[in-house]
Amino acid sequence: HYGTIDLLYRVQLANQLNVEQVVPKPGVNGRGVRLSSGGQRVVYLSARGDANLANSLVAWDGKDFDAQKAIFSLSDDSQPEKFCFHPKKSVAAIPTKGSAVLYNAVDGTRLQSGLLIPRSGIGPHEMLDMQFSPDGNHLVVLCKAGEEYFTKSITIKWSSGDTLADEEAV
Repeated sequence: HYGTIDLLYRVQLANQLNVEQVVPKPGVNGRGVRLSSGGQRVVYLSARGDANLANSLVAWDGKDFDAQKAIFSLSDDSQPEKFCFHPKKSVAAIPTKGSAVLYNAVDGTRLQSGLLIPRSGIGPHEMLDMQFSPDGNHLVVLCKAGEEYFTKSITIKWSSGDTLADEEAV
């Protein structure tokens, strides 16, 4: 029994592998990482949140781990290992039971934008994965009910109160 080994490395790949920065405790019981479009931000996916067990996920600047971090506060029913970034805007989403929460990917604040859940809802189905559609106007959810797998498309209703930069501009 060795316990958990949780490290996050930023490396330069050129003629050889150069480790440029290390985050020794990015989270607990890591499940992977997610990179935003272009690699501007990186999130360490942890089932139990950050290393302080504060029920949050942390996004680091992809070029400088010491720069300002975004902190995404999680609810008790969040599924942080299914975190995803928007393909075009500085937006992130984390599924919750039957829905999802949208965040500003730069500072971690919750957005006012809402999700238009289909009339049939997500239902009590197991949510296996979630990603933004390529145009960024929908969340596509992979679900399982018994032995049946299916997808649900959830339309995003953007709020005029949300200030969202395009990902390339960040």
